[in-house]
This record gives sequence, structure tokens and C-alpha cells, in this order.
Amino acid sequence: MAGDAAHTNTPGAAQSATAAVDRVILLLKSKDDTSKFVGLAVLKSILDNQQELRRDPVIITRCWAAISPRFLDRLLRARESERKEKEEARNMVDLAAGVIHVFTLLLPSEAGNEEKLLGSSSETAALILQTLLTFASGRNGAERLLAVEDWSPLVEIAPQQQLAVDVLRFAFINGAAGPDLLPVRLRLDKVIPVLVVGFRDSPASPLLELLADLFTKLPLEAVPLAPVWLKPLSLLIQRTILARPTFTARKSCTILCAALLQFHPKSFPALLFRSSPKGKQPATTESEPKPFAFLFISLVLIDIRASFPSLLELLASPDYSSTAERLAAGFDVVAAFVGFLLKSLDEEVGGDTGGIFLQIEPDLLLKLRRDIAETMGSTIEFLRDRWDGAALGFHENSRTLPVDQRTPLSLTWGTLEGGMAQDHLTLAAVRTLALWLREDESDTLRQEASGIMDVLLGLYDLSSGNPPPGTGREDIRLIDFRPAVLTALEGILATDGGVEAFQETDGWGILWQRDLSTLLPSGVAESREDTGRGIEIIRALLTIVEHDSSNKRESFREGWMDVVAAAAALSSSSGNDADPSSLELMISLFQLATEILSRAPVGLRRRFAEEARAVAERARGVTVGKMDRESKGLRDGAAEVLEGLEALGIGV
Repeated sequence: MAGDAAHTNTPGAAQSATAAVDRVILLLKSKDDTSKFVGLAVLKSILDNQQELRRDPVIITRCWAAISPRFLDRLLRARESERKEKEEARNMVDLAAGVIHVFTLLLPSEAGNEEKLLGSSSETAALILQTLLTFASGRNGAERLLAVEDWSPLVEIAPQQQLAVDVLRFAFINGAAGPDLLPVRLRLDKVIPVLVVGFRDSPASPLLELLADLFTKLPLEAVPLAPVWLKPLSLLIQRTILARPTFTARKSCTILCAALLQFHPKSFPALLFRSSPKGKQPATTESEPKPFAFLFISLVLIDIRASFPSLLELLASPDYSSTAERLAAGFDVVAAFVGFLLKSLDEEVGGDTGGIFLQIEPDLLLKLRRDIAETMGSTIEFLRDRWDGAALGFHENSRTLPVDQRTPLSLTWGTLEGGMAQDHLTLAAVRTLALWLREDESDTLRQEASGIMDVLLGLYDLSSGNPPPGTGREDIRLIDFRPAVLTALEGILATDGGVEAFQETDGWGILWQRDLSTLLPSGVAESREDTGRGIEIIRALLTIVEHDSSNKRESFREGWMDVVAAAAALSSSSGNDADPSSLELMISLFQLATEILSRAPVGLRRRFAEEARAVAERARGVTVGKMDRESKGLRDGAAEVLEGLEALGIGV
């Protein structure tokens, strides 16, 4: 032991340290687990407190060789049980992780050439990964991992080791819990391209599941802004879908695509939908293979339709959250595809820009249109059933009660997340349905959607901060359904049934009295978002006023004249000094007021003559004010208001 003594201060100290190490090695080689555990604990203490031993490669190698990898593995896997308390299990994990960490730092590089160490390399790799997983499970450990410069060993082993994938997952998610998200974003940008290449010749499901989990949990600030890996990742997704994936892989693809379409709405749709990867395509019943976009959207639509019949039964089940996440992602993918399809149509009209029509034949597009329409019909039925069940537990009179008594209370077997208005699946379904109702121009589907007018307006009312009376839900944070509902109304109100349903469901009161009128105390909405919504509300209300039924004396509502009074009460200082969006809202309100005056009975018009003149005065102020070229359309709108009022004999 002369070599050992050279690293100690005195011969006595050297002999004492050597004797302690010898006793530890005897304990580590014992067949008794308790003795092994004591040996590990003593060894950890010795190495933590005696720097001379830490610098002795001979002693470090001897100690490492005496440790059983299988015993370390059992310690790392220790969990709370009937025979093992939580604190005891944690101590086992902490000790094993600490020992591995120490030897990772202290083992000499040549130790890897010894046969005994090489023989246990696979077990050692698993132990190291489990140790890294333990570190990554906490925020501090995850931040330390993110600070390590070279991740290549961890990333390269990921296609063969699920533990490595788990380490990456926890490192990114827990690392993003801190205030500084730049390391997460930079590391993602470096790691994802390597992972995509590494999983190219392996089953891609673990990687897709990892990325789907990350991009649904990471904040927007942690996501790379303009990643170069979007294209190779889209090709990996396409190859996975075209290869008839498992349910898990298909679910991961759907959730991942929905997240990427949200994070990169301008660049990712073209990469995902426009083309299919080159190479062998799956066999089909026809001679020509189907394009990726057609197959992917068809699979998503089938999944949505197949899930609806049993979805209500899952509302209180632990499985509902996972199912709802998958279906919500599916709706988002369909909505993005419809949006990209419309954009491609505009491109084709303007010239050959390589749009989607170069990839999907017209007959396949027609089939997709039928499938989407069928899915939207099923969506309407689901929303109807969900609303009725949530309102009164499927009470037989739930469809005939006043709207304020038909609001979506919790089901008696309620969802784990809360009510219908807190469910992101509901939002995704309504948003996709709304887009399709507006763009497809199917009177049949729009008429069918008029049957859920109370559902849509009820969700809108809740989003405006009007909880069901007596429910004690005033402080519940609800999802904002208002933009989606207003989009849906563009399509539904194009039908007579839609206008009738809107009137019967107190749509005017919900949109005007309980929302828009509250935004206009000074003539200018508080935010650009409120301004845009106000313009959309006015567009819907204008459709109601302009409908043929409004020409009938008995169909005109005296409450509509509140709009004229509100337009007249707008602050005169909110004219040309307002920003263009607020000015557009104001002129839209003037246009609605003018249309209402033109439909009003003569007696009502006389009663509101002073308010009508005030509207004309404010509109004239817009036409004579200084405006830039972009505001010319607003000036023209104000001029139309003046012309309409003058035709009624109203002027300044």
C-alpha cells in the first residue's frame, strides 16, 4: 500500500485510510444488502471528506470495482411501498445517485479499458441515465444539465434508450420552470436536429411523443423562433403517418402538429400539407398512393367521429384528459388545413405558386369536403348533447327553458377539469366548426348549426363574464369563446333559421347589452382586441337588422334604438384623434345606428331625432378631418352614414 501512503500526510493517516477502504470493500462485496448499503454510505462519506483518497486513481478504481451495478440499480428504483416508507426510499435513491455522481467525476479514463467495467457497460449506462433522470426531475438539477456544453452522448443514445428520452423531457420541462428560458430555447435548437437524424432509421414514436409533450408544456418564450429543423421534422412526421403508425404514434403526430401549427402558423402549414416525402408509399386499394395531407386529415377526421359516441361517458374518467387533448389537437389540425386550403385557393387564382392543388386531386378534395362536413355535423350533435347534459343532467325540459336557466352547469358526474366552458376540447371544436360554417357556404349545415345557437351564445355570455346565476362560479377562469362564436355567426346568420334562432335566444341582449355596450363608455374600446371584437359584433347585429323579417313592423325591436343612443353619446374627442381600429369601430356603430333608424317606425324615429342628428354631426366630423391615405375607406364609410341619414331627412 506504499502508493496509497504517498497521497496521505502521515504514515498513520495513510494506514487508517487504507484500513477504512478495506473495510468498505468487504462490506460492498457482502451478500447482505444491508451491509452493501452501509458500505456505500461509508464510502460516500470517505470520498466526500478525504481529498487525498479522491485523487488516488488506484483506490477509486478498487472501490468502483467492488460496487455491484445490480445493487445500485435496485437502489435507484426504490419506491414507497408497504414495506418501505417514502423517506427511506428517497434516501436509497439519493445515496445511489450521489455515489454514481462521485465516481463519474473521479474514475480515471483508463478505467474503462478494464474487462470487469466493460462487462457491465450496459448496466452502467442505465444507472447513469437513471442518475441523470433523478437530477433532471428537479429544477436546479435540470438547470445544471442545461448548462453542460456537450450533450452528444445523451442525444446519440436516445434512439436506443428510453431513459435518455425521459432525461431530455424532464430537463427541458423543469429547466423551463425558471426565469431564464434562453438556455432551453438554445438547447432545443441544437438537440432536435440531431434527434431527427438519429430516429430516422429507428421507430420515431419515442421522439414524436417527447416533442409533443414538450411543445404542449413549454411556454412560448422557450420555443425556437425560426428553427431550421421544421422541414426535416415535418418529413419525419409524414413518413410516420404514411407507414400506418400505431395509435400512440398517430396521437403524438396529431398533438405535435397542432402545437407546431400554433407556434409557426406561417411556415409550418406549407411544410406539413403541401408535399409528401419521396420514397416508397404505402400500398392502397387504388394504383396511385394517396398524398400525405389527404391521409393525415382523413385519419384525424375518423378519429374525431369515432370518439364522439362514447365521449360523454368518459367525462369523469381519468382517461378524459388524454382523450380531450388528442381530439382538441385533431380539431386544430383540421382548422389549420382548412385555412391553408383557402390560402392555396387564393394563390391558384392569382397564379401558379405551387399550391396544395398540385398535390391533392379534385376528387380527393371533394371527398375531404364531405368528410369534414360529416365531422362538423357530428360536432354539432356532440355540442348539443354536452350542453344539455351539463345544463340540467339531461332534464327533459332543458331545451324549452329560458336561456339564463339553460347555462352549462357541471354534470352530476362532472368532468375532472370542470364545466364545458373550461374545456379546451369545446373551444377547439367550436373554433373549427365556426371556420367551416363561414367558409363552406352549406345552407344545410348552417341550418343544422342554428339548432345550437343557444349553446354558442351561452358560451359567449360566459366568456363575457356573465356566470350562471346562483352557481357561485363568478371567480372561475373561463376560456374565451367569443371570437369563435362570432366567426360561426357569420355563417349561421346567412340563413333564415339562424336569424330566427338568434332572436329567440336573446342574441341581441348577449352581444350588445352584455358585451359591446360595456366597451363604449368613452367611445373607444380599451384594447385592440376589444375593438376588433366590437366590429365583429356590429357585423352580426347589422345582419339581423338588414334581414328581410326586420322590414315587418312586428319584427322591429324597440330595444335596438339603444344603439342609436349609444352612437350619439360617443365622445366627440374620439374621432380623428383615435387610432384607425377605434375609428373603424366608431364608424361601424354609426352605420348600424343608421340602418336601425331606416327600419324604425316613424314614431320611434321622431323620438330619437336629436340622437340621430348627433350621429350625423360626429360622422361629418370624420369626413372633414385630416386623414392619411390608409384612412380613406373610413372617410368613405362616414360619408355613407351621412347619405343614409340625409335620405331619412336627418342632417346637421
